[in-house]
Amino acid sequence: MLTCRRARVFVEYHRSVVTLLAWQWRAIVVYGGMALLMVVVHRVGAQQWFAVPALPLTVMGAAIGIFVSFRTNSCYDRWWEGRRLWGQLVNTSRHFASQALGYVDGSSAAAQAIQHDLVRRHIAYVHALRCALREQPAALDPELARHLDPAERAALDDEPNAGHALLHQQVLAIAELG
Repeated sequence: MLTCRRARVFVEYHRSVVTLLAWQWRAIVVYGGMALLMVVVHRVGAQQWFAVPALPLTVMGAAIGIFVSFRTNSCYDRWWEGRRLWGQLVNTSRHFASQALGYVDGSSAAAQAIQHDLVRRHIAYVHALRCALREQPAALDPELARHLDPAERAALDDEPNAGHALLHQQVLAIAELG
C-alpha cells in the first residue's frame, strides 16, 4: 500500500526536474553524502578495515536484480490488463451507443432526445469511472459535467459513487422505454 501512495505522489510531482529535486532533497543529500564518504574512504587508502568480499555483494546484486525483474514484469502485466480492460470498455461503449441509436425509434424529436440522453449519460459514466480509478472527485471533473445536464450534474454532488448513480439513471431511463 505504501508503494502505491508513493507512486501516486511521484506522478503528482512529475512536472519538472527542479520540482522533483525540491521534493526529494533530503534523500539526495543523504545518499550523496554516503557516496562521498565511500569515495573518500577508498581514495585515502583506509581500505584494510573496510574490505568487503566480492561474493556476498555479487549474490545480493543478483537476488535484487531478479526481484526487480519480477516486480517490473508484474507491473507491466497489471498495466497491460488495465489497457485491455479499458479497450474492452471502449468497444462495449460503442456497441451500447449503436444499440441505443438502432433500437430506440428516432422518428420523433422526443425519441431522438432519449437516444441523445442515453449516449450522453454513458459517456459521462465512462468519465466517472476514469475519475474513480484515478481517485479524483467526479463532481469536479469538467469532462463529466460537459456531458450531463445541470439537473443530473447536481444530483451527482450528493452521491458517493458517481458511476453507480449514472448507471442507475440509465437503468431507469431504459425501463421507461419498455
